[in-house]
Amino acid sequence: MGVGTANALKKFNIDSDFIGKNEIGRVAKEFAEIIGEEKVLFPGAKNGKRSVQKILQESQVIDLPIYETQLKDLVFQETFYSVVFTSPSNVRAFFNSGNTSSSFQKAIAIGKSTEMELLQNGVKPVLANSYLEEDWSDAAISSSF
Repeated sequence: MGVGTANALKKFNIDSDFIGKNEIGRVAKEFAEIIGEEKVLFPGAKNGKRSVQKILQESQVIDLPIYETQLKDLVFQETFYSVVFTSPSNVRAFFNSGNTSSSFQKAIAIGKSTEMELLQNGVKPVLANSYLEEDWSDAAISSSF
């Protein structure tokens, strides 16, 4: 889980034993090392990437789909200097709605799969160093396009 999920759990007096703070491939490996042979419940999206689950033994994984991402058509009338994309589905929804990316606009990708989706849509993104919000802002103010 990420920092946001850990903070949400704290509201219910639940402490997190693991918080991923790196790129998902690295987080998955770190998590696998920590849990050893334990069985883990993964509540998440119905059509999620399952990046962490894929590196574990099938017998260790209990998937619990609790929501389904639905793309929403929303066309923005204004142009933004930076756009932060947190998932491949965000990228698909943005472009399928008719939005476009301009040459001065910076697209920030959170994660490799989001970066790949942007590249497939003809956008060269800036990849944030991690899933932490501070790294999103660092990517937004970086000088490289």
